[in-house]
Formats: sequence, structure tokens, C-alpha cells
Amino acid sequence: MPSTKRAVIPSIALPYLLNILRFQNLSTCCEVPWRPAGSSGPSIGIHGARPQATCTVAQRAGRRSMSRFGLEVVDGDGHVVERGSDLRRFGWEGDANDIVTLLLGWESRQEWTHGITPAVDDGAFDPVTRLADMDREGIDRAVNYPSPLLGVSDFADPASSASACRAYNDWFAATYRAADPNRLAAVALVPLRDAPAAAAEARRTITELGAVGVMVQPYVGDDVHLSDPQFDPLWTTLEELGRPVAVHGSRHTCPPKIGPSTYRNFARFYAMCHPFQQQVAMGDLVLGGVLERHPRLKVAFLESGVGWIPYYIDRLDEAYESVREDWVDDRYVLPREPHEYLLSGNCWFSCEPDEPNLRVMIDSLGEDQVFYASDYPHFDCKFPDSAQALIEESGLPERLVAKVAGANARALYGLD
Repeated sequence: MPSTKRAVIPSIALPYLLNILRFQNLSTCCEVPWRPAGSSGPSIGIHGARPQATCTVAQRAGRRSMSRFGLEVVDGDGHVVERGSDLRRFGWEGDANDIVTLLLGWESRQEWTHGITPAVDDGAFDPVTRLADMDREGIDRAVNYPSPLLGVSDFADPASSASACRAYNDWFAATYRAADPNRLAAVALVPLRDAPAAAAEARRTITELGAVGVMVQPYVGDDVHLSDPQFDPLWTTLEELGRPVAVHGSRHTCPPKIGPSTYRNFARFYAMCHPFQQQVAMGDLVLGGVLERHPRLKVAFLESGVGWIPYYIDRLDEAYESVREDWVDDRYVLPREPHEYLLSGNCWFSCEPDEPNLRVMIDSLGEDQVFYASDYPHFDCKFPDSAQALIEESGLPERLVAKVAGANARALYGLD
């Protein structure tokens, strides 16, 4: 029977109410907020100057460091912009849906006027320029996701979707990874409309192309869910290889969806789509039994911030406790509460570099589970200042800066 004890994680209201008190008390903590390596000025905190630390973050973290920040920075969710001509050169055959066809047809930076932040030029398309942009921002390594093909599972033709996934994976390996395999990594695309092919492509890309994980959309369609048994071979493959599944939404992913046509302006849609999609996936993976059946599966929830997560985990726990077992399919009756799966150390959550209340969310979710993501080069990224916003302006203590900026993403993706 489910426990009558409510989740140990607080509801979303409590962290926000406690936020002021926690930050007021940071000045008495033995952990001194971060200051740039070699800086002679005061360390930087939420309320301004603080006593200086006696060592750099790099010394404390025990990792190789960059000259700019003095610690290793790993971008856990950056993007490349693939073009239709790129995919055709690497064997894509078939057609996409309307919006992906439109985006794949934008071949130049000028055509991406509204989709890419103005500060980015050819780094969205060219690996050499991308490396220069990483140097400018202070990023050691970037783990990359697609742009138009975020909606690859929405293709009407499963064969075209599978062909596009394979072409994208081969293209990235031959271009970006070839330019610098130590700094540019990929999370592979797999065709979720063909579950056996998805498991096979996951194995191929990880073992042959050096992919560091597999991306899935939050939902595949009204009739297909991530918790369906057909995907168990994919999860088993990832467990065996020690690589994560990364859940990444988009504005052009599969139904049930909140899409631009649902609202009268894009801002209302943008505010809701990513957290909504992640909630669908999180509920599916937990209450659908995936994390129970696959206890070694590593999962990342991306590009939605972290402020909503404690609240939603609390909602999942409440649903678990309130819904009688005989109301649900007995295949999905779980022996543990949802928060026990999500806070087990096998789930990671990407944060925005300038999120308010970040320290409180880290305290709730675990200091090893929250990681930095830039969303480069998309319109809402903070390039070239996103890493700086996290490292110099968040007010986090040194130890947490080192983890969120690099160490946690390194652990998630198994980076050497």
C-alpha cells in the first residue's frame, strides 16, 4: 500500500517563501560565493561584496580549468542547426512534416532571423565558428541537440523519420565531432515510431559514433507513450551502455501538444510548452513504471528550468497517495513513491543560467542533479553571457558553482 507520508520534497510555495531567508543566511556559511580566478576584488554574492575565498573553484573541484573562469564549464544542452541539404548528403530519404520542412529549408543565417539570437552568426551552422563562440563564452565542452529535428518523431512516415535520424547522427559525427571530439559531443536521435529501430540506432550511435546519450520527445503521440513496453529494449540498451535518455521538448513536437495555434501570441505558448511537455514525460516515466522496471536508467529533463519541478514531484506524490490501486492498471502500481524515483540520483535537471531561487531548487533536487545549459544558439539563449550569469552572478557557493557549471553534466553524460 502507498505510504501515508507526504513527499519529503516541499511544495513549490515553500521554497519561494524560504528563498529570502536562505539567501540572507548565506553570508554565515563556510562556503564562500564564487570569485573569478586571480581576481583581487570581493567575491560576488546575491547581496554584493563578501569575504574572499582562499582558493579558486578549480582547486576545489579538482578538474582541469579554463583561463577565463578557473573551472571546467560543460554546456549540457546546446544546439546545432541542421539543414535539409546536410541531411540529404548523408542519406536522408523521404519527407518531413510542414514545420520541419520549413525549418530545414532555411539554409542561411539570414533566413533564421527570428530563431537564432542576434549575437550568434555562423556558429549555428559551422563547427569551427562554434568552437570560437564557446571560447568567447567560456565553455569547455558542449553537448549538442538538433534544432529542426527536435520534431523528428512527428513525421507522418516512420521510414522517413528513421532515415532522418540516421542521417543527422552521421552528419554530426562527420562534421562537428570530427572538428573536435573532446569539445563537441552529440546526443543522438532515434526513431520512436519504430521502437526496434530506435534501440538499434541508440547502440550504433553510442558504440560507433561516440554519442553520449539519446534524445526522445516528451511524447510520441496519442496512441504511443514512453512507458509502453515496446520501448523497454531501448531503455535496456541505455542501461547497458551507461548512457542517458534526455527528454527534450519543442514547439513542433507530437500531440497531445500545446502548440502556437492554441494561443493568440507566441509568448503565452512559449511560457507553457516546455514545462507542460516535461510534466507529461515525467509522469509517464514514473507513473508508467519505466523507472521501476529500469532502475539503472539515467534520465535528463531539459530546457524548462527547475522552478516547477519540486511542485510537480509533490503533485505526483499526492496522486500516488490519493488514487486507489484498483483505479489503475495493476501493471503500473508502484512499490515506491514518485519522489523516490526522481530523487534517486539517476535523474538530472537542466537549469537556466539566471534562474531566481536556484539555490533553493538545488537544495530540493540534489546538488549533484542540476546542471547548466545554454540553449545556444536559439533566440532565448543568453550568449555570450550565459556561463558568466551562472558563475559570477548566481550567488551560489564555490562548491555548487563547480558542480552545476560542469561536474554534474560530466556525470550525466559520462564524459571522459
